[in-house]
Amino acid sequence: IRGSRLSRWLHSRPTGE
Repeated sequence: IRGSRLSRWLHSRPTGE
Protein backbone atom coordinates (compact mmCIF):
# COMPACT_ATOMS: atom_id res chain seq x y z
CA ILE A 1 0.00 0.00 0.00
CA ARG A 2 1.57 3.26 -1.13
CA GLY A 3 -0.93 5.42 0.72
CA SER A 4 -2.61 7.42 -2.04
CA ARG A 5 -5.75 7.51 0.08
CA LEU A 6 -3.75 8.48 3.16
CA SER A 7 -1.90 11.13 1.18
CA ARG A 8 -5.20 12.65 0.14
CA TRP A 9 -6.41 12.56 3.72
CA LEU A 10 -3.26 14.25 4.92
CA HIS A 11 -3.58 16.94 2.27
CA SER A 12 -7.20 17.39 3.21
CA ARG A 13 -6.12 18.34 6.74
CA PRO A 14 -4.65 21.74 7.62
CA THR A 15 -0.86 21.72 7.73
CA GLY A 16 -0.73 24.12 10.65
CA GLU A 17 -2.81 22.43 13.32
